[in-house]
Amino acid sequence: MQETKELDKLLKRFTPQDVIGAILAYSELPTFPSDRERLHKFIREQKKGGGAELLDAFVFSEGVDLYPFCRLLESVLMGLQLGGWLSAKNPEFDRFELPEPNRTDIKEKVGERFSREQLIMLKKIGQDFREFIEKA
Repeated sequence: MQETKELDKLLKRFTPQDVIGAILAYSELPTFPSDRERLHKFIREQKKGGGAELLDAFVFSEGVDLYPFCRLLESVLMGLQLGGWLSAKNPEFDRFELPEPNRTDIKEKVGERFSREQLIMLKKIGQDFREFIEKA
């Protein structure tokens, strides 16, 4: 019986894909540039703020790559694409697309995995992401 409870608890824990998916969904942006350097910069900056607990798994290189780079973030972006939530169908692959049905689906799924406080933080980071993208 104890093993079942532990497995249930483990299966309900959020993943890095849940975190990034929620941030992108709560940004309410249907499309945004796939500029990897900017995406990495945004997550790295947010990690220093109120979202540190949620973004703890994302570790960035220092002085090794052309810019602070996180292999996990790259893996998450690819996973979101392979999972069908995020796409880059445009001819140059210079923009990601996250259509409304996908945003709604993500919000429903992450609503089950995060606490109320964590969801508030993810919504704030999502809005920060929207502002970050729109000011470019």
